[in-house]
Amino acid sequence: MSGRKNDKLLMELRDELEISRTRQGKQDNADLACNTSETESTGTTPSLKDAEFEAVFGMLDRYQVAGPTDRQTKRLLDNLSTLAGSGAAKKHISATADNTIGDRTLPEEIAEPASMLPREIQQQPITIWWRLLRLFMAQVHLFTVWFWIASAAIVFCGAALVPFTSELLGSQNLFFLLAPLLTGASVLYSLRSLHTPMGGLEATFALSPAAMLIGRIGVVVVYDIGLSVIASIALSAAGATGPLLQFVAGWLVPLCFSTMLVLVLLLRFGAAVAGSLTFIMLSLQLLMREHLGPLYIISSLHDDNWLASRLVATLCTLVLGLLFWRQLRRKEAGG
Repeated sequence: MSGRKNDKLLMELRDELEISRTRQGKQDNADLACNTSETESTGTTPSLKDAEFEAVFGMLDRYQVAGPTDRQTKRLLDNLSTLAGSGAAKKHISATADNTIGDRTLPEEIAEPASMLPREIQQQPITIWWRLLRLFMAQVHLFTVWFWIASAAIVFCGAALVPFTSELLGSQNLFFLLAPLLTGASVLYSLRSLHTPMGGLEATFALSPAAMLIGRIGVVVVYDIGLSVIASIALSAAGATGPLLQFVAGWLVPLCFSTMLVLVLLLRFGAAVAGSLTFIMLSLQLLMREHLGPLYIISSLHDDNWLASRLVATLCTLVLGLLFWRQLRRKEAGG
């Protein structure tokens, strides 16, 4: 009897084990089918594990920034209240005890952004020059103090060396070479993010890439021209230049030519190629000198081909300007 009971118990245990295995298999198949259908319908994989989530959020920490503090928020509200103007504002006092927010200076109605500006700014004429000025001022803060100091030091040191290098360079005036070389290097520095991942990030900014590019170029070129004009006046007062206007035209035309050459090459090939080719061009000008004839665009004031060389440089600058404008329009269109 005991042997039959043991056999019966073993059979029951075996049956229960088979039933449990069958149920577990059905459950696994159901889970697999559910995950497969979810992947096919949503195009995503099943949920990640906790460790994978932690790894992902750990990588995202570097892209997170701290939110504004209460002090910064209060400062923003104060600035907005100031822009709104005292005449169009009123005191708003909360009437409920549960939602007491105190006194707030709020405008009577939501006005247009332009009408919220100070009156002296509203009265400014919206001309092309005013827009360019605002565009330039928006880019000034991108340059460090050392950039302004280094540019000024190079220009004034070069101007101080002009009387001492006339014999070494023959009829070549050092300033005619220094001005275009410095401006070309400054343009390369200001637009060094082109054709880089940072340039791709800048393309997503609210300001269009073309406007950003023109703003940076304008800041650099205007600053270098201003420094060169001041140095030219100082050299003219010392009697080292001859006619002042002719001297200014002597370095201004090569400066514009080298700037447009750098921009065209920069948009097409990148900073390395643009810088190398521009440096080679200026080096050939310095080495071959009068052998270039009218192509010697940095010739001195006493050269026979001075006027012809400036006319050739001006014509080349206009052609390069048209090419640059075409490239800029294509870049703006996303081509």
